Amino acid sequence: MGSMHAGSNLALSVSEFNPIFNMQNSKYNAVQVNNENDSVFNRLKEDIDRLETKANKHSQIEQTTLNALSPLPTIRRIQSLPDSLEENNYPRAGLLLGLAAANFPGDLREIGLALKNPFEKRPYQHEMSFFKLTLLDKLPKKYPWLGKMDKTFFSSGAGKFLRNKLNIGIDLFDIGNIEDTCTKTNLKAYKYTGNFLQRTLGRAMHRIPVIGLFASTALEIPGLIKSLTKTEGSVTEKSKAFGKQLVKSAGYVGFTTAAISIAGAITFPYSALLSLVGMAIGSTIGLMASKHLNKLVDNI
Repeated sequence: MGSMHAGSNLALSVSEFNPIFNMQNSKYNAVQVNNENDSVFNRLKEDIDRLETKANKHSQIEQTTLNALSPLPTIRRIQSLPDSLEENNYPRAGLLLGLAAANFPGDLREIGLALKNPFEKRPYQHEMSFFKLTLLDKLPKKYPWLGKMDKTFFSSGAGKFLRNKLNIGIDLFDIGNIEDTCTKTNLKAYKYTGNFLQRTLGRAMHRIPVIGLFASTALEIPGLIKSLTKTEGSVTEKSKAFGKQLVKSAGYVGFTTAAISIAGAITFPYSALLSLVGMAIGSTIGLMASKHLNKLVDNI
């Protein structure tokens, strides 16, 4: 018994009073805890990476589906919806869906005309309207100043400047009519002077309602506000974030508007059905160009 007691005291004294032993034991325990922490962190990081990859693949599938269905005008209007949801820009997503819903009656008319006369050639181009054949068509009657604003880029000050610079004119001896089978009315329509590029730009400018440009710009306001409120730091950092978002927003509005109107202007004279396909291609190209610009801006 005595020898066992002495042995236990000796073992206790070694563990308690041997600094080298205690130091090595502490280092071993610390390394073991750090390894366990690193292992947990790595597993958590892998799980997050898998979730992000899965979310990105899901978003890509949604975007590809919308691109494929974009010949349908209503789908084309919400083609950038996945990006808004991915960025948690819910105000923009809501406005986008609201505009698509408001334009749904006119979109049905476009589809109906394309299916009824899919290969009918239309050498003329009529002025587009933001309010006509939409759920908002009563607003210009209630507020006449809105009706005066409902003109195309062709008739705007900037449009006139561009027309003069590019020598784009209307052929006054060849102004015709396009029958609107939905409203049973004839729309005044135009042909243009100049070469292919000049005629195409003339048609394109008549396809861009000025209020439509304002509406597209309004969709970008939530993103601009978010760039200020979500950016932490100094005024300089907030200004830089706002400037980047401003470039992105301007790029999106500019690229998509130009691509859709020009593609539609090229294809519309050949058939209504081809026009829908052309605008879908233009919308997809404009969206891709906008995303490429966003990546370049983010790397600045």
